[in-house]
Amino acid sequence: MHTWLPDAHSEAPAPLSAMMSGVLLAVAVYAIIRWRAVVNVAVGPAFADHLLAALGVLSLAIAAFSLVTQRSFKRMLAYSSIEHTGLTCLGVALGPLGMYAALLHVVNHAVAKSAMFLLAGRVQHRFHTAEVAGVTGLLRVMPVTGGLFAAGTLAILGLPPFGLFVSEWALLRAGFAAGRPWLMGVVLVLLVVAFVGVLRHLNRMLYGPATAGVATGESEAWSLVPLVLCIAILAVLGLTLPSPLAVLLERAVEDGR
Repeated sequence: MHTWLPDAHSEAPAPLSAMMSGVLLAVAVYAIIRWRAVVNVAVGPAFADHLLAALGVLSLAIAAFSLVTQRSFKRMLAYSSIEHTGLTCLGVALGPLGMYAALLHVVNHAVAKSAMFLLAGRVQHRFHTAEVAGVTGLLRVMPVTGGLFAAGTLAILGLPPFGLFVSEWALLRAGFAAGRPWLMGVVLVLLVVAFVGVLRHLNRMLYGPATAGVATGESEAWSLVPLVLCIAILAVLGLTLPSPLAVLLERAVEDGR
């Protein structure tokens, strides 16, 4: 069931990929949460929570090891979406604290991945390839795009000061609070595998001599403004949680029980 997403992202235009990963996956998570609420009433919370925890870890494992072997940066971002959706499903299974972390993760992921796919579209348009091996010296060729691509990648890897670090930390905390240290240990190992794989691809793209025959400089610089805004939002969410968003998340957790 995971195979359609990387294939779709590898062929879809960047705006469509941004919508699929940033918006449609969030809608799918919402549907899962509503399904869980109905199942909890029918058969109790244990069934849905165990199922979501198992599928969440399975998704995370598939994504983590797939990220290590990827050759296309668009497919890399697609498998990263699978990774984060797995984390979200896992959070939903960890009680109210986990649900809060999962919903915050959905918000952060939607912002991060929308920006990343649009940045990937700019890179593909300039280098005429989506292959990691075909992109070198990105920081030399497109300094602003390359810098934003690096920042966005570090954000989806869960590094501070970005919001995904906060939501992943909250999710791990919820798992330990729920008495599942072994499960959280497995999650941490898989996150390290994904981290190493993605960081290796990022270094390959950012540094080195510029790819021969590729023009340098930013085109349509005005289109970078919303992408800068997205990265800024991720940084703000990593440093503070605006009270209106906190209230919305708290109400969503209450409704999702």
